[in-house]
Amino acid sequence: MIKHILIFVVLMSGCITAFAEVDTTTEAERRYLIKVANEIKHLEFLADKAAAAADPDARVTLDYVALRHDLAEMRRALETHIDSPSRSPRKIDPLQFSAIRNQ
Repeated sequence: MIKHILIFVVLMSGCITAFAEVDTTTEAERRYLIKVANEIKHLEFLADKAAAAADPDARVTLDYVALRHDLAEMRRALETHIDSPSRSPRKIDPLQFSAIRNQ
């Protein structure tokens, strides 16, 4: 009887593990996504530095406000997925960045 219970527990734990992995992020994937989010944070820092160094009188300028918004939105989406992975689609605002802004 104990042997049957152990077999049942082992089989059920395998099933639970299989179902649990369907809606989760693997640990390796999670580590890489954390690295991507950290790189985006660094890109936000670099974008701020570039905006501070930009020529405000240039005829063609980069839209740094939109760039910062889009980087923050991508980082937020990654962090949300890292914190609570889900197979369900999530609403993400469309990106705003259009590269350049003519004055």
